[in-house]
Amino acid sequence: MGLAVVAVGAFAGVVEFFSGWYVGSVCAKAIKVLPQTRGGIFINAIVLTSLPQLLGVFGMVFSIMTLSLIGLM
Repeated sequence: MGLAVVAVGAFAGVVEFFSGWYVGSVCAKAIKVLPQTRGGIFINAIVLTSLPQLLGVFGMVFSIMTLSLIGLM
C-alpha cells in the first residue's frame, strides 16, 4: 500500500508542476501583450489562466479520490 501512496503522490506532484509551469507561461504571455492591447485582453487572459489551474485542481481531486478508494482517507 505504501507504493500506491508514493505513486499517487508522484502523480499529483507532476500534475501540479506542469499546471504551475503552464500558468506561469500563460500569465507571462498575457502580461507581455496586455500593454500592446491597452487592456483589451484582460478578461481573456484571466480565463486562459484559469484553464491550466483547472488541470491542477483535477489532478488533486483525482489523487484524493484514489487515496479514498485505497482506504487511506
